[in-house]
Amino acid sequence: MYSRIQSAVVATIDSAARRKRRTTTSWTCADIETMGESISSSTTAELQGISKEVFTECEEILGAVTTWSALQRTTLMDQIRQWARQDNPQASGEILCTKAADELLLFGTMALDLTDAEIACLDLTGDDLMAAFGGLGGWSQSQLTSLAARYKTTRSITNSQDLTSDDISILGHIVCGFSDSELLQITGYVFANSSAMIGSLEDCEVSRLQALKTVATDNNAYGPLSNWDASVFSDIGIVLAGLSSSELAGISNDSIEGFRIHAIPLISASNLQAMTASQLESFSPNQAAVVSTTQRAGLSTAQQQALYVAEYQGQPETSPVVIDPTGGPGGPTGRGSTLGISVFLLLTSIVAACL
Repeated sequence: MYSRIQSAVVATIDSAARRKRRTTTSWTCADIETMGESISSSTTAELQGISKEVFTECEEILGAVTTWSALQRTTLMDQIRQWARQDNPQASGEILCTKAADELLLFGTMALDLTDAEIACLDLTGDDLMAAFGGLGGWSQSQLTSLAARYKTTRSITNSQDLTSDDISILGHIVCGFSDSELLQITGYVFANSSAMIGSLEDCEVSRLQALKTVATDNNAYGPLSNWDASVFSDIGIVLAGLSSSELAGISNDSIEGFRIHAIPLISASNLQAMTASQLESFSPNQAAVVSTTQRAGLSTAQQQALYVAEYQGQPETSPVVIDPTGGPGGPTGRGSTLGISVFLLLTSIVAACL
């Protein structure tokens, strides 16, 4: 009963929010708060129609929206830049660099529109702001590099070996803005104490992950990869995608249990091919389900069958249909069923009997 009531309330709010968008762009902060994530379906004109007063009052709410498109973020940030320029007509250079850290915090996800030039002069001395930026996924590699450089400048860090576990925790995704050579200088002790955060990162360039994997094998971290068990793979998370094909092939079936769901799709298709059918069959249903179509297409028939056995736990009603890189039986995901095959064979036999 509660679920039905909750659904009805949500539907009513969404309907009201849509009517507001259709009838006016003179929104109040209450309107924006009611719309929630659905505000990301607004047009550029509607977002530009938000008054400065309402925007200022509701900036934190706008910054909490996670579904903005890149164009919408630019539209909103251009509003902020324009108003900042109006408030500081004498200011030179990047106008956002006149803002204090507490103002920058309000940007939230809109900060993903910051340019490299803006990042280079922002006041990033506060841990809260850096942690907020580091907690955001979706930065470009160029932005991450600029953020890492700014962090080093503001903290007077000249050698990555001086980074502490606290630094890594604050940096979050910005860790991936450090160069491969800089990441290799992180001590094994620091990595071991920061692995939970590093392992939870959403995305990072493969070369960075390869560097972090090397650090993880330090004796002060997790030691040789041959000694890693499921708990280690659970700790390192995304760093799994930094393993080479031969390293993946050498992982024991029991250790595969520790593979994190978000890390598996990041393994290159060519590296995944190195894993044996036995290894792939050791995947849990959830692990097997996140293997992408591209990854599956590079696997052999035996490997694909093993993966389907893992995903469906050998249930007969979901027996595998093998796919190929150009698309084959089972549609875009490569999944099929014995029911579909049986129907096809039945129809074929009927047609043959009629000829």
